[in-house]
Amino acid sequence: MMEANTILGLPALVRAHASSLPTTAGTIYVRVLLVQPGNADDGKLWDTGAGGSWLASPTSWPTATHKSGGLWTYALPAAATTGREGAALAWAMTDNAATPASETAGSDVQMEELFSPTLIDDAVWDAIITGATHNTPTSAGRRLRELTGSVIYSGTAQGPGTGSNQMQLDTGASATDGAYDPADVTIIAGTGAGQSRGVLQYDGATRTATVDRNWKTAPDATSEYVLYAWTGREHVNEGLAQGGSSTTITLNALASASDDAYNGQIVFIRSGTGEDQAQRVYDYDGTTKVVTVPRAWSVTPDATSGYVMLPTSVLDDSCRAAIATQVDTTLTASHGSGAWTTAGLTGAYSVTLQARTSGGSSIPNAYLSIRDATNTATLTAVTADGSGNVVVALDAATYQVHAYAPGYTFTSPQAIVVSADGAKTITGTAVSAGSPSAPNLCIITGAVLGPDGSGISGAIVRVSTVTDDDGQHIGTNTLGNPASRFSVSTATDGTFSMELIRTALVRVEVPFAGIDENRTVPDAASQDFATW
Repeated sequence: MMEANTILGLPALVRAHASSLPTTAGTIYVRVLLVQPGNADDGKLWDTGAGGSWLASPTSWPTATHKSGGLWTYALPAAATTGREGAALAWAMTDNAATPASETAGSDVQMEELFSPTLIDDAVWDAIITGATHNTPTSAGRRLRELTGSVIYSGTAQGPGTGSNQMQLDTGASATDGAYDPADVTIIAGTGAGQSRGVLQYDGATRTATVDRNWKTAPDATSEYVLYAWTGREHVNEGLAQGGSSTTITLNALASASDDAYNGQIVFIRSGTGEDQAQRVYDYDGTTKVVTVPRAWSVTPDATSGYVMLPTSVLDDSCRAAIATQVDTTLTASHGSGAWTTAGLTGAYSVTLQARTSGGSSIPNAYLSIRDATNTATLTAVTADGSGNVVVALDAATYQVHAYAPGYTFTSPQAIVVSADGAKTITGTAVSAGSPSAPNLCIITGAVLGPDGSGISGAIVRVSTVTDDDGQHIGTNTLGNPASRFSVSTATDGTFSMELIRTALVRVEVPFAGIDENRTVPDAASQDFATW
């Protein structure tokens, strides 16, 4: 009689006991039939000859091993079961060597199918875990399924994409834009293994994920990855820039369509071209998605730049006006009535400040600092236009004005009295730097100003060769001798002057103003520092 077993489909060990089998010794032959439709060995019997094989007519039958009291066992070797997972096996035992192929002997044998631990392990670990079949509360299958619940997708990358901050997922990944942003992508094997990044933007058509930091080691076609669910940081908008210029960056198509939506917020380039730069947004165009920043980028962003918009509050004119009113109220209560309101915001009179020479010529782009009558509190600082004019709103009072413009000197402060709308002139004098002491030198003149526009006395301006030991002489020290490093201090009004060798590459440091940069000396007799 044949006994069949389909549990797990991987029976590999059988034992039998019956009164018809010898109880102590003898030879017991085993008949093992493979049942697996579609397999070339379906319907064949196991033959132990020549290392073992499945044959239609075996000549070398397997033999069982006696254990005790009529208990006999037989284990199929690995060669019999490898590659045949899912097959059913039919068993029979007999003590007659002439009849193993028949089912006449041993018909009263009681069969018990056992299993190889190795095959059981393989079956368990290769089992497909689903909610439908492994959902029993607290079961091992459900616990394993819950552990992997945060995995969105996994696969092997096609390559690094087009930038140092990208990965091209495999073709089986989602074709939907944004499907994996935000998400965490971790490279678990292959090139770049051990790296983890946040996905800022996902392009479904190309399967390309842009990540929030450049890869230390770029992924390639051997990189195996896992995508994990991630709620994302508190970004207002993030993704891959469409482009940029010296003072702009174009956000992605998902950015706000409302003008000024991001004004005052921070745009931070997290990865790609221009990474690690951050600037406050000066203006935002919702139609073009263009963000304008107040100063030039050190490295201009482009279409490989991954960015985030960081939400911050912005102090606009209405906020400043409210603060000014509160300051005015407080100071009036403690010091009596007076012109305490911050100039340029809520003053009663419209006053045009005119920067002019004594001959009436305009002084363009003059910087004007307006202080109170006692010259102790700075009320506001403004910059004149190209014609030397700027309009401010001032209350009726006396004010002290400090001024600075490249190529001009001013007597500071200059008092103005406001009692009505009108114009007030701030007078400056055009200065000539004179002739340098040698034809190969350029006279550099300038001024160091404080936050309120007043000149800073004793500020250090230091100049040196870019490489101190290269032997290049770049200027003269206070004794007129060649020097590779020297410094000057500003005068009481904040001005300074120095001579440098023309076309020399120098390092310029002004600690008070936070300036530390390389510049090339102009090939000219003189140059104002502000426009150098």
